[in-house]
Amino acid sequence: MPPKAAKSKEAPAERAILGRFSSHLKIGIVGLPNVGKSTLFNTLTKLAIPAENFPFCTIEPNEARVNVPDERFEWLCKSFKPKSEVSAFLEIHDIAGLVRGAHQGQGLGNSFLSHIRAVDGIFHVLRAFEDPDIIHVDDTVDPVRDLEIISEELRLKDIEFMERRIEDVEKSMKRSNDKQLKIELELCQKGDPLSPLLFLLVMEVLSRMLRKTVECGFITGFNLGILTFFEAVTGLRVNMSKSEMVPVGVVPNLRVLADIMGCRIGSLPMSYLGMPLGANFKSKAIWNSILEKMEHKLAGWKSLYLSRGGGLTLIKSTLSSLPMYYLSLFTIPISVANRMERIQRNFLWGSYGDGVTTPLVNHGGLGVRKFAVFNKALLGKWLWCFGLEESRLWRRVIASKYGVNSGGWHTRSIRGSHGCGLWRSINSGWADFAPYVDLVVGNGDRILFWIDRWCGDRPLKDVFPDLYACASNRQTTIASSLIRSASGSRFEWNVYFVRNFNDWEVERVASFFELLHSHTSFKEGGDGLRWRLTSNGIFTIRSYYLALRDNHSVTFPWKAIWGVHAPRRVAFFAWTASWGRILTADNLMRRGYQLAGWCWGVLDLFFGWYNGLGKHHSKVKAWLNDGKDVRLGDWKAAEVEIMNTLQLLSAKPVVYLVNMNEKDYQRKKNKFLPKIHAWVQEHGGETIIPFSGALERNLADMPEDEAAKYCEQNNVQSALPKIIKTGFSAINLIYFFTAGPDEVKCWQIRRQTKAPQAAGAIHTDFERGFICAEVVPNSLFGSPLNWSFSFSSNTALKVALPL
Repeated sequence: MPPKAAKSKEAPAERAILGRFSSHLKIGIVGLPNVGKSTLFNTLTKLAIPAENFPFCTIEPNEARVNVPDERFEWLCKSFKPKSEVSAFLEIHDIAGLVRGAHQGQGLGNSFLSHIRAVDGIFHVLRAFEDPDIIHVDDTVDPVRDLEIISEELRLKDIEFMERRIEDVEKSMKRSNDKQLKIELELCQKGDPLSPLLFLLVMEVLSRMLRKTVECGFITGFNLGILTFFEAVTGLRVNMSKSEMVPVGVVPNLRVLADIMGCRIGSLPMSYLGMPLGANFKSKAIWNSILEKMEHKLAGWKSLYLSRGGGLTLIKSTLSSLPMYYLSLFTIPISVANRMERIQRNFLWGSYGDGVTTPLVNHGGLGVRKFAVFNKALLGKWLWCFGLEESRLWRRVIASKYGVNSGGWHTRSIRGSHGCGLWRSINSGWADFAPYVDLVVGNGDRILFWIDRWCGDRPLKDVFPDLYACASNRQTTIASSLIRSASGSRFEWNVYFVRNFNDWEVERVASFFELLHSHTSFKEGGDGLRWRLTSNGIFTIRSYYLALRDNHSVTFPWKAIWGVHAPRRVAFFAWTASWGRILTADNLMRRGYQLAGWCWGVLDLFFGWYNGLGKHHSKVKAWLNDGKDVRLGDWKAAEVEIMNTLQLLSAKPVVYLVNMNEKDYQRKKNKFLPKIHAWVQEHGGETIIPFSGALERNLADMPEDEAAKYCEQNNVQSALPKIIKTGFSAINLIYFFTAGPDEVKCWQIRRQTKAPQAAGAIHTDFERGFICAEVVPNSLFGSPLNWSFSFSSNTALKVALPL
C-alpha cells in the first residue's frame, strides 16, 4: 500500500479588495496647488500641459496613458519580432489642487473632489522643497500639514456622503414599495387613444378646408394652393419629396397626378407612424417586426454575464414594452403571445440561443405581464372612451358603421363575416368589460330604466321581474320616467303599467317605489360611466389588468422580498429560495442528478448578509468620525462588496510622492522626509517614493543617450519607472503576456481574478473551455534575460508573468 500523502494546509483566504472590479482602472495625481502635480504629469506622459506658478492652473483633469516598463516584455518583443506590440499601461489623471475647506466647496472643491471619486487610486504629491519663486498656497512649506489637509478633506467628504446616503436609505425603507409596474401601466393610461389614427384628424382638417373653399367659390376643381394654406394654419410643412400618394381602389391617371404633386406613388399595405396600414390585422405577419426587435435586443445583451435580477429588469423595462403600441390597437394572436413570452422566459433562465436551461419556477410571481391579458386591458381603454367621447371623430365613424345600442355605450353585437374589421375584435371584449362598469345618471336620456344597471348591482328587470312584465314601455329611459314636481324643486317618478295591481301585489310595488325614491339625486349634465375597480371611478389599465389576471389563492410574502431596498439579484435569489427552487443538492437529486445528500446553509448566509447590510453604514461612519481612512479598516467580504458600490474617497489606495529639489534627491537627504515617514507610518504605512520634479523635467528635455550619461555621471536614477510600477500595483492590477510572431501583448487583469476569467480576457472561449493554451510560468526559466529557447512560427507562447 502506498504511503499516505501528507495533508496540505489550506491557503489562507485572501483579503477582499476595495475598489471596482475592472481591468481598466485609473489613478489620479492629487495634492495642494503648486506642489508639482502638472510637472509630474508632463514628465510621466511626455506631454506639454501648462504648469504655471499660480494656484488652479488646472481646472478640468488632464488624462493620458503611460506604458508600464517591463524588461520581460522587451525581451519577448526582441525574441519574436512581432508585427504588433501592446504593453501594459497606466491611465493617469492630473486633478486640480485641493485647499482647506474643499469638502464645503472652497476653491471649486466639490468639482475637484468629484474628479477624485472618478479614479481608482491616488498619487499624493507632497512638496518638500523651498523656493521663493514658487508660491505655496499657505505661504510656508510644511508637507505634514499638507498631508493632514488632504486626508481630512477626503474623510470629511466621505462623512457628508455617508450621512446623505443613510438618509436616502431610510426614506427608501419607509416607502419600501416597488411601483415599477404601476408607473408603466399609468404611463400607458396617459397615452392618447387617437394616436394610431392621428392621420385621420389631419385629413379631416384638410378636407374641411377644401370643402369650405369650394362652397365659397374660391376654387373650381383642384388647386395646389390649398396645401400652402394648410401649412400656414397648422404650422406643419408638407415635404412632397417624402410624401407618397396611396391609391385606394382604381385611380385613373395616377402617375400624372403624382408628377403634378411631386410625390411618389405608394401602395397598401404600408407602415405609417409605426403602425401597419392596409394590412390584415389578424395576420401574424404584422407582428414579425416586433419579434425581430425583441430578438435584435437579445442579440446585443450578453445573458451569460447577466444576473437573474438584471435579466428581470431588462425584461420589464425593455422587452415587455416593445409590443406596447401594437397591443393598444390590435388583438394579439395567442400563438404570437406565447412566442413572446417564451422569448422572455428563455432569456431570463438562460435558455436563449444554443444553451438549454430548465426554469426553476414554472410561472408567475415576478410581475412580468401576460401579453394576452395585458392586450385585453389595453383594448378596454377603447371601450371606455367609446362610451364617453360621443363627439370624437373616430367614435362617430365606428358608430355610423356598426350602429350603437339604445344608450350608445357600445356598438351592437357584430355577427356578420363581412366588413367587421378591427372593431369587431375590440368590441368582443365588452362581455368581460361590462361587469366592472356602472352607469351614472345625469339627465337620464341615455340610460334605459328597466334594462341598464343604474340603481344597484342588478337591472330593475332582474330585481322586479313581475313588475317588468307589466311595464307599458320596457325600453323607456330614465328621462322619460321622471317628471318635475309642481313646485319645480324636485323630481318624481312616473312609471306606467298595463294594468292595476291586486292587493297582494301592493307591498311589492311599494318596495319598488321605495327603491326608486332613494335614487332621485343625480349629477348635473349628461349621463356617464363609473369604473368599479378604482376609488375615483375613472378607468385605469392597471386595475383592469389585475382583475383579468388569474388570481391564485397562494399566500406569498412578496413585500418582504420585492418591497425592500435590496439589489434585484438579491431579491431574485430570495424569491427563488422562498419557493424552494434553489439548486441545492436535494433539488438536484430530485431532478435526476446523482449527488451526495448535503446542503449548504443558504438561508443562514442570506440573513447574515442582510444583518451586515443593516449595520454597515453606521459602522463606516463611526470609523470615519474616529479620524481613520476606510482603506485601513479590516472589513468583511460582504461589507467590502457593498462599500465598492459607494466609491468612498478615503477607500482609494494612496502612493505618497515626495517632490524634492535636485540637490536633496542626489544626496538622498531632506529635512522634511523623516517627518513624512513618521506621519505615514502612523496613518497606515503606505508606499513613499521620493522624486525630483526639476530633475525629471531636465531629463525629459535631453536626448535619451545624453540623459543616460547625465544620470551615470551624477549617480542618480529617474524615479518615473518606479512610480508607474508602484501606481499600477497599488490599484491592484496585474498582467500576463501572450507572445507570437503576430503580436506580443500584455493582458491587464485585476488582482484576485481567477484563472478562467483571466484567460477570458483573451477570448471568452478560453473561459468556457473551448480553447486550451500552453502557460509558461516565469519561475521555470528564471530571469527572462537567460531564456535560450526558440519557438516555431506556428506556436504562440502564453507567459503567465504577474507584475
